[in-house]
Amino acid sequence: MGKKSRVKTQKSGTGATATVSPKEILNLTSELLQKCSSPAPGPGKEWEEYTQIRALVEKIRKKQKEPCDDMCPKVALVSNMDDIGLSVTFDGKREDYFPDLMKWASENGASVEGFEMVNFKEEGFGLRATRDIKAEELFLWVPRKLLMTVESAKNSVLGPLYSQDRILQAMGNIALAFHLLCERANPNSFWLPYIQTLPSEYDTPLYFEEEEVRCLQSTQAIHDVFSQYKNTARQYAYFYKVIQEGAEPVLHLPTELGRRCLLQTPLCSTWVCLCPAPLDHGEQECISRWTRLMKSLLQAAGGRAGAGWELCPALTVSTHPHANKLPLKDSFTYEDYRWAVSSVMTRQNQIPTEDGSRVTLALIPLWDMCNHTNGLITTGYNLEDDRCECVALQDFQAGDQIYIFYGTRSNAEFVTHSGFFFDNNPHDRVKIKLGVSKSDRLYAMKAEVLARAGIPTSSVFALHFTEPPISAQLLAFLRVFCMTEEELKEHLLGDSAIDRIFTLGNSEFPVSWGNEVRLWTFLEDRASLLLKTYKTTIEEDKIVLKSPDLSVRAIMAIKLRLGEKEILEKAVKSAAMNREYYRKHMEERAPLPRYEESDLGLLEGGVGDSRLPLVLRKLEEEAGVQESLSLTEPVSKVKAAENGLVNGENSIPNGTRSENESLSPEESENVTGDTEESSGSMGEEKERL
Repeated sequence: MGKKSRVKTQKSGTGATATVSPKEILNLTSELLQKCSSPAPGPGKEWEEYTQIRALVEKIRKKQKEPCDDMCPKVALVSNMDDIGLSVTFDGKREDYFPDLMKWASENGASVEGFEMVNFKEEGFGLRATRDIKAEELFLWVPRKLLMTVESAKNSVLGPLYSQDRILQAMGNIALAFHLLCERANPNSFWLPYIQTLPSEYDTPLYFEEEEVRCLQSTQAIHDVFSQYKNTARQYAYFYKVIQEGAEPVLHLPTELGRRCLLQTPLCSTWVCLCPAPLDHGEQECISRWTRLMKSLLQAAGGRAGAGWELCPALTVSTHPHANKLPLKDSFTYEDYRWAVSSVMTRQNQIPTEDGSRVTLALIPLWDMCNHTNGLITTGYNLEDDRCECVALQDFQAGDQIYIFYGTRSNAEFVTHSGFFFDNNPHDRVKIKLGVSKSDRLYAMKAEVLARAGIPTSSVFALHFTEPPISAQLLAFLRVFCMTEEELKEHLLGDSAIDRIFTLGNSEFPVSWGNEVRLWTFLEDRASLLLKTYKTTIEEDKIVLKSPDLSVRAIMAIKLRLGEKEILEKAVKSAAMNREYYRKHMEERAPLPRYEESDLGLLEGGVGDSRLPLVLRKLEEEAGVQESLSLTEPVSKVKAAENGLVNGENSIPNGTRSENESLSPEESENVTGDTEESSGSMGEEKERL
């Protein structure tokens, strides 16, 4: 997609081949895996951890780009390496392959009439109408056979490894990333016409320079950015180890000149050199050296005889024997994985499986070229015809860019997971975590009232870009949070208690004038405190944005922090205005409006998105959740806003699992994401890279 596809021109695949020692990279990736598997850092230590992980990643990137001078035997790690470190690139520019994509799509049943792919400069590549297209007209469809899915990954060269690796099984987005890498390495891949049109790099924070990430400090996105980087590095280190150890024997005995003696150590996950090369001693001396080293390693491991060390002469032993069948064993760089992760993260979506019983992740060629604008979701899946279908969001004239709606995402979500900032985003918001303290004398009563309203005692809410800045759910929480003991009793006891619960989220029916004054005062103070956590002011950010030397990514980061501060400032002003409004009513002793059965219609028109009954509302709506469920009818027959697909869905922090399968303690420790530290992040998806 254009906005998330701003790229450098792909260069010819004739670059010099780089060589590197597998031992050296394995040592570095083992160190990286250990670092990324450590417990989450304490408050204020996140930046330090990020820079340490980044330093290790940069070492690996440098080693994978440059020849290695180590004495160890060298293997060609990367073929066709260009200056951005990808192991596979294509001649010419990305757009040179658009005609091949259109031809391939047409030959396989996709619609290719009525639009073309062009560069819209600031927005990047997108679709342009070549004829007039009416709103709600079905203009684009892509059959299942063209989609890259977790199911197609299972049936590909990745299948045997998928059947062995529980990380791939549990995290469909990672399986899709490896599917993409394997198909890219196959010159005869069915999906090559699609893969050749993908960007060679992205504007997601995985590609930010350190100074550009620094611009995100104090923003609410920074924790997700740290988590995304850490999880991606951890996943790369883990799978590099899997691929290399699955393709190499545990020990080479000196059956021919130049062989090295290697010991694979499960505890430290590294290859240990025992002998110089070429060999200058016999087999017995080799084994003797190995035995001495074995003893010292066991002593270092605490003398545990069952620590897992073993000598396997002339055997290939691996927990993933099928890894050596992947076309990645000699060319799997960090740049490759970062590219695959970003390609999936910015493009993945959920579609139903062929039998419609569950959903699976997919990359959808052609359709994923559409850029985002405001509106409704207009894409769904037609199970009867087994294809993804998209109707026009609005009337498009010939020459207009064709947009779709990605969903109700904040700019923090767009920047972190799609790599662009959307100006004047009506769905932009700032998260605010609130909870009732268990030390509160009235905790039990407040918890009971909140439970009856279907609201947790502690949760992440949001302050919104649009008016009013708070939702019905946040209003209800704040009212309960600020209730006196007498007000709580009124909501728990008596015949009118249930009516009072129903009206908690509606601004037409205050609990009391005093309660309104207290809640708006609290919100004003809380938003003011959040504003003070930023290191720059709104005015300073506006001045910085005028600098002509800023990179595209730095501009995105500064716009994001500016937007967050503007939302908070608006919330402060709105809260102050409401505080004074209700204080005046309190001083004037104005009568409170009371709920009557005839007022049912009023309950649907209060603050934000209040609806009756509040208890039926899901907390996820606070974060703009829109799950893409399967459609059983052609999209032209259903309401555009229902059950649609959202471009780049599942773009949530890298590392969480999408299915209920559990991992082993080791796998869980090494690969799964920091779900707690990213709990304040996006809400549109079930899985993330």
